[in-house]
Amino acid sequence: MLSHPFKYVLILAAVITVVSYGCTGRRDYNVERKSPSGLYSVKVDVRVEDEPSLMAGFNEWGKIQFFKGQETLDVREWERKDNFESTFIDAHPVIEWLKDNLLYMGSDQSKQPFLDDIVVLNHSSEKLKYLSVSSDKDDELVVFDLPAREEVTLRATLVSEWLSSDGSRKYSLGYGGTSQSGKEFSNAIEFKQAKPRADGPIVFQILINDEDLQKR
Repeated sequence: MLSHPFKYVLILAAVITVVSYGCTGRRDYNVERKSPSGLYSVKVDVRVEDEPSLMAGFNEWGKIQFFKGQETLDVREWERKDNFESTFIDAHPVIEWLKDNLLYMGSDQSKQPFLDDIVVLNHSSEKLKYLSVSSDKDDELVVFDLPAREEVTLRATLVSEWLSSDGSRKYSLGYGGTSQSGKEFSNAIEFKQAKPRADGPIVFQILINDEDLQKR
């Protein structure tokens, strides 16, 4: 026969086990947004299921589609399991059109003291049908139909920053997309900057030439 204190310990342990392992949750994130003119649209479908474990991980399935009218400009699909990173739902509470051809997906920028500027120069001979710029691992700006020989300035959430071994500040940006003829381009670039963040926004530049466009 178990003593009363030991019996209560076993009961409490059983309750904790049921709560920890038996409470699973599912979240669906279904968003469809049209640009102000209705020409462009984005459709986001994400499903998250929490893992019934003490590690509190999750399984995630996602699909993002970009459209121009009935034309599909890009499709992204993924499936992942994670115990440490945020879900897409938590990392992208904001999905909104900043202009008719400019989409933002990411965190709430209104909480930022200031934003960085990213100047994208399309020096190629083709219109860029689709251009995605990632200023941070969870923040993304998507530009549609950027004409040849033109540029656009994007106001971005503070670009990812870290200190290198020599003490200088480094920043990184990732970008990619497709030209009007179907050629693809992508790159990840690093910048060195002596200006401290406390002095205000920093201006970064992305230059795209014909040499950057590759056939599929």
